[in-house]
Amino acid sequence: MKSFLLCVLGLIAASTTLPAQQVKQKAADHELRGRCHAHFFFTAALAEEDDKRRLALLTQAIEQDPKLARAFYNRGNIYARQDKLALAQADFQKAAELKDDYIHAHYNLACILSLESRSDDALASLEQALAKGYQKFDQIPTDSDFKGLTDKAAFARVIAKYRASNDPKRLSAVQKMQTSTAEQRATLLDDSIRNPGPHAMPLALWALQEPDYELRVLAVALLRKLDRPESKSALVCGLYDANGYVNKAAANALLSYGKDVEGLMTWVLEDTWVLKDKDTHAAFYAMQVLAKTKSASAAAKIVPFLRDENPQTRIMAAESLAALEAVAALPAIEAALKNPPKDEREQGFYKAAIGRAIEHLRKVKKSGDK
Repeated sequence: MKSFLLCVLGLIAASTTLPAQQVKQKAADHELRGRCHAHFFFTAALAEEDDKRRLALLTQAIEQDPKLARAFYNRGNIYARQDKLALAQADFQKAAELKDDYIHAHYNLACILSLESRSDDALASLEQALAKGYQKFDQIPTDSDFKGLTDKAAFARVIAKYRASNDPKRLSAVQKMQTSTAEQRATLLDDSIRNPGPHAMPLALWALQEPDYELRVLAVALLRKLDRPESKSALVCGLYDANGYVNKAAANALLSYGKDVEGLMTWVLEDTWVLKDKDTHAAFYAMQVLAKTKSASAAAKIVPFLRDENPQTRIMAAESLAALEAVAALPAIEAALKNPPKDEREQGFYKAAIGRAIEHLRKVKKSGDK
């Protein structure tokens, strides 16, 4: 990523807005920007196989959103593989503090503490993992990380205690997500989409950070079904996902609000618009959403993208301006037509797409001139 500007949701501050309200809105905008950018880095890390690169991406995610528990957890796993136990412990500890029901953060913290010969602390963390819903009772005694604890009576006692009282039905939706197979997770999300329960929102937000992009797509569907204020900001984060399928699902969810999208999700603060974040897929899809708002400033924000180096971005800009019926943008779109892709194989599609936008706007202009 090169540089990022604000990506925000909220209400446009009116001239009568109180200073305190402006300060509060600015803080919310800043937080959402961080969450959006963190989501990009985090999901990029999920798709990265090289530990060095993945570590860098997770660190960038944490810098953007210091509350992103799963980034700390994933980074802790890398540190553990590198035998950097102090760093791993700090990250697992932070993940567990940020999200108390993070089962595997508690478990992995117990493993690291055991390796550091901190038996009492390790047992306390292990008990936290079991209390939150850790289910693999038979694997715990054979885990080599606990070799320093296996001869302690308290170790066997705590496992037996939770094995005896184990009841998977008592687990929350998020806890079930952590203890289920990929197929079961998908079923859990499907069921929540059909019949959202009280735990549906935490489930959707958790699933939006799942390693499997297909589960993230289902999370987007659940967020749209719930249609709450936090759904909308999470959907904007979805525009920043490193996976194109998730981007498209999030964009379609936002587009489904139709003409109401501006009232529901007004994009704010002058030029600090998500469109500036060209190093992600967000700008590409945001143009579609912005076109739906029909706001007076939408065309002015999109026109510069007709000069973008990426032909696909120029096409999206032209199509969005056509949807806005921005007749004033005709000269700029006609100029874009004269800048076809260098690859001859792409030129036919490019000219046809730009040409359709021009033809539509000429008809609109002609109709307005009558």
